[in-house]
Amino acid sequence: MIPGKDNDLINLFISGTGLLLGLIWMFFGVQLTGLLISLENQDIFYYFFSGIIFSIAIVGFYGFVRTVLCFTEFLINKENLHAQLYDNLLTNEHEGIFLKNKHGVYKIISPIAQQVLKLEKKQVIGLNDHDLHKSADANKICHEDQRVLEFEETIQWETTLHTSQGEEYYLCKKFPCRDSKKRITGIIGVCKNITTLKNIQNNNRNMEDRYRNLFNKLPYPVLVLDSTSLLPFTFNSAMNNLLGYETEEFSRMRMSLHVDTECLNDFRESISELNSSHGGEFETHLITKNRDAINVTGYAQEI
Repeated sequence: MIPGKDNDLINLFISGTGLLLGLIWMFFGVQLTGLLISLENQDIFYYFFSGIIFSIAIVGFYGFVRTVLCFTEFLINKENLHAQLYDNLLTNEHEGIFLKNKHGVYKIISPIAQQVLKLEKKQVIGLNDHDLHKSADANKICHEDQRVLEFEETIQWETTLHTSQGEEYYLCKKFPCRDSKKRITGIIGVCKNITTLKNIQNNNRNMEDRYRNLFNKLPYPVLVLDSTSLLPFTFNSAMNNLLGYETEEFSRMRMSLHVDTECLNDFRESISELNSSHGGEFETHLITKNRDAINVTGYAQEI
């Protein structure tokens, strides 16, 4: 049963009590007044209490009808929606959620969060991290919690969960929990499943490594150049070997340092023309590390 249902039962009991009080007064009000009040004041007190009790009965009837509709879910109020959202997040979604008070005591924790935090076989609610972890681990967690509570920081980390479907990756966060007056009352934790994102990242990284390997093995020089600063973005090993430089050294050098001084203006004009035409053939003279001049022809394209 979700928490909102418990509130409905309490409201149902209170409104039913108000209705019952009204019915009792309707049938026995005159007798009760006669027993408790002197004869000359009976009418005054009877009508006075009748007004109060029947007002309570009317409010009780309204509350009774509304509570029955909410309880049977013919009428959904905001509190019930929040309760349903809370219930789904804890049980149906593949996300972990936990809540700790300012003293580090766990008040709420979902099954996924228990697995991610390695607490699935322990009673967690009502305990703190010193009760659940080894001393060194508990001290680390409590230090993070103090940063959240005192400095309003968000603590973030990644962890791996071994399941029957294989490894699953979770991004976990802890941040302050606030009341309606923006006062910090505890710590909220969220553990988000990022397995799909991690797999995509790993696939992209593998593809990038594979293409990088093919790029470096090309037999002819290839250079990606910043046309404004003339600094290389990337290049293959054939490019720096052509001019006799090590990879690290070549990556810090502007291309203008490798062009014959007499051809530098022509080189810049060629770059401008290639940019305006989005690509084309070019020819220039380059100077190697050993000060040898080589003629280079090739094809350039704007990226």
